[in-house]
Amino acid sequence: MQLRAAALTLIVGLALADQCPESYPNVYYNGQYCCSSGREKFYAPQREKCDGSEIQRDSLCCQGGSIKCPTDNCDDYSAPDQCPESYPNVYYNGQYCCSSGREKFYAPQREKCDGSEIQRDSLCCQGGSIKCPTDNCDDYSAPDQCPESHPNVYYNGQYCCSSGREKFYAQQGEKCDGSWIQRDSLCCQGGSIKCPTDNCGDFSG
Repeated sequence: MQLRAAALTLIVGLALADQCPESYPNVYYNGQYCCSSGREKFYAPQREKCDGSEIQRDSLCCQGGSIKCPTDNCDDYSAPDQCPESYPNVYYNGQYCCSSGREKFYAPQREKCDGSEIQRDSLCCQGGSIKCPTDNCDDYSAPDQCPESHPNVYYNGQYCCSSGREKFYAQQGEKCDGSWIQRDSLCCQGGSIKCPTDNCGDFSG
């Protein structure tokens, strides 16, 4: 029985996809490679799989650097969620968020619940706690502000735009349709700069 359980665990583990790293966030070639950019390289013989459009899992060409996925079954990079400001400290290996910065004392768990400063691998929280919805949270970190010269955040907090409108780019649909720029917009009509922390908010003075 134990042997069967171990075998099932191994099979399940092998079926799970790894993530592409943050520096090569976009998977292609059916999970076998990770691309540094979000677009395909143009290569006419491969037609729609290499036509310069937005990269997909089944794309065959990458416009930029690429690396091999070690398991041949990667998914796109997904950054951990943050704990909310009211429960800023992660514990229980990213599964829970604590309202205080200290562990609750519980002797049977020894150094994981000894009343010291709470850590990611702590098991007890002195205060209120909530479940991380993805089981993979980080500590709360207040977003940086975009500078006054580029006050409007876009690309999910990774870039700051000098204007308040999206650039029109039909292939990105409503994310680049020339309307007012939003945090999840993908195109900027004007100059843009990188947010140094990849988590900026709009400039607020």
